[in-house]
Amino acid sequence: DECCPVCQSCFVNGREYREGQAFPSPNDACSDCVCVNGRAQCQKRSCNSLVQCTHPVVGEGQCCPVCGDCMFDQRRITNGQRFQNPSNPCQTCYCENGNVRCDTTYCQPPNCLNPVRKEGQCCQECPEEPCLFENQNYNHGQQFTHPSQSCTLCACNNGEVTCQPQPCPSVPCRQPAIERCCGTCTGCTYQGQQYRNGAEFPHPSDRCRVCSCRNGNVMCIRRPCPALDCPNPVRVSGKCCPECPDMRQPCTYGSE
Repeated sequence: DECCPVCQSCFVNGREYREGQAFPSPNDACSDCVCVNGRAQCQKRSCNSLVQCTHPVVGEGQCCPVCGDCMFDQRRITNGQRFQNPSNPCQTCYCENGNVRCDTTYCQPPNCLNPVRKEGQCCQECPEEPCLFENQNYNHGQQFTHPSQSCTLCACNNGEVTCQPQPCPSVPCRQPAIERCCGTCTGCTYQGQQYRNGAEFPHPSDRCRVCSCRNGNVMCIRRPCPALDCPNPVRVSGKCCPECPDMRQPCTYGSE
């Protein structure tokens, strides 16, 4: 015979559970407890479902891992997201339904004697060498205007300078004026000379024609000649328009 009564219930966090009663742990949502001989015995809840992925994620408020997003290097990666492997900068990885797959980048050998690899980069690069161009120094990657050609742009690339004409948009006229290195239809350029819009000027090589500038287009016509009050006007060498003959001059016919 026993002198003292045996406890047949458990008290957990102020609540009473009878002997053999199962209940969820009040301290861990993923554990279940059973009252045995007056004491609560708890263990982690079993995840019976078999996870069919390599990097499952335990979601907030969940007890068991699921496939969808990926847990990689203690980081949660969204399903479908691409990212660089933190431990290998030459690998680009992506998360696919709880599985992380990685592709490796293969580097071409750099074309220099002493290549360097920057932190976080996969491939080696040639060091950034400055440029000396027309007695002026420029940093690697710097773009600048040619010192003696204002409409030419240059760039420094690892000690070498390359130059090209400044790019300009196309204009809807045939003889545009040049303004800030590019063509504009607010004036005209004709045979090496520039003219303002609306200007009239003699043809540079034909004094019998006159030209005008209209919105970047040059139009040339023969100079208008005055009407003559004579029946048989004659052309005079070196002049653009015919003239009436001088009646004071004698006439020649045959040998007389």
